[in-house]
Amino acid sequence: MTTALRNGLVFLAGLDLRRRLLLVPFLMLLLLMQPFGRGRIFPGDSGGLLAPLTADSGHPSLSRYSPGLDFYSIYDAGARFVSGANVYAPAQIQRAPYATLFRYPPVTILWLAVPLSLPPPKVAFILWVGFLSSLLLVNFVACVGVRPDLLWTWAFLWLAWAPTIGELHMGQFSLLLGSLLLWGLLPVVGGGPGSAAGWVLASLLKIYPILMAPLMLAKGRQMAVFLAVGLLVGGAAAWKLARPADQAAPLAIDQVIRAGSQPYAGAQGPQETVAALAWLASGNSLSKAAEPSGLGWVFPACLALAGGFVLLCAAAWWRERLAPSPALFGLFWVAWFFCFKDTWDHHYMIVQSLLAFLLLTGTISWRAAAAVWLCCGAPSAWLLWYRLDWEPLGLIYFTQRSAGVVLLAVLLTGRIFCSAKVPVHS
Repeated sequence: MTTALRNGLVFLAGLDLRRRLLLVPFLMLLLLMQPFGRGRIFPGDSGGLLAPLTADSGHPSLSRYSPGLDFYSIYDAGARFVSGANVYAPAQIQRAPYATLFRYPPVTILWLAVPLSLPPPKVAFILWVGFLSSLLLVNFVACVGVRPDLLWTWAFLWLAWAPTIGELHMGQFSLLLGSLLLWGLLPVVGGGPGSAAGWVLASLLKIYPILMAPLMLAKGRQMAVFLAVGLLVGGAAAWKLARPADQAAPLAIDQVIRAGSQPYAGAQGPQETVAALAWLASGNSLSKAAEPSGLGWVFPACLALAGGFVLLCAAAWWRERLAPSPALFGLFWVAWFFCFKDTWDHHYMIVQSLLAFLLLTGTISWRAAAAVWLCCGAPSAWLLWYRLDWEPLGLIYFTQRSAGVVLLAVLLTGRIFCSAKVPVHS
């Protein structure tokens, strides 16, 4: 990555004046996405100037007036750990102004939560937002350094990705997760000597990248798999022994698979699309509250969706088990969106890094990436639907993002099953 950064800086420094000026609006857009300053223009408001563009940062009943809500969940977990309080309890906030439940593995507390909790809350949030913004710029420059011919594709991908608004507003960790996967997996699929530490840390953060363990083993990264599994299992065991009363609630099936209730603004994954279509088919309005009825088939339909995707991943892995391709890594990468019901706008930062991975490995073309950007990276229909209360806009809102991950899954599946097998030499 160091070489890529250096090459990217050299390339950008050598741009002519016209292209430099064309990059300015992208940098200004990133500046406008920052979650600060809105209250100075609109008294009593909070967040950034573009906050209303996404439900994550614009919906009054979600995190509209609580910038940093998700960041403070990890921040306060670190503070509670240091003070000896229950990290997973819902009502034991120590230092943060507010916080959601801490839902991360115990090992995350040591390598992420405790360091983040050292400064005062607001200072820590500002530093975290600055880190995320810098990470976007670093990713942009590094990608330019690898593929300078895709300059404007990288500009749209890293600097004009609408879910960034919610990511920064909530102080989320999806960009960090995606970036760790991007730079941790590139040396793996390239067969080079680079470290897979990024994949290990990503697995400790959200756990689901551990599904790639069979692929990592096939690539000869046994040590990375040993570290990731060992730290997750060993960390959980040590936590249970040291703090038996301080345990996270077990993950239940109804927390993962969508049931037949009214779809809500915020969730935008394929399962929520199924729920929205079922809700409309039952004669209900997406904008008005109603008692659910006749929607008992939503849960089995979403269960079949998640189970079918798991079977697809298993079949794809079996086909390429000896030589996993970047497309197979990409299929496992996108599993989150099919197998978990709550995929919010900020979670699509994971798709942002996935597109970069697929472009850098030559798995998809820039045209395919542009099509996915229109679904997953362009502004959603949230604000128009919220203001106009027009039913078709609600349907667009619940289908736009999921259409992008479905398109990605189709492209990757075609790449895996419709291309010649990679010869394996002993």
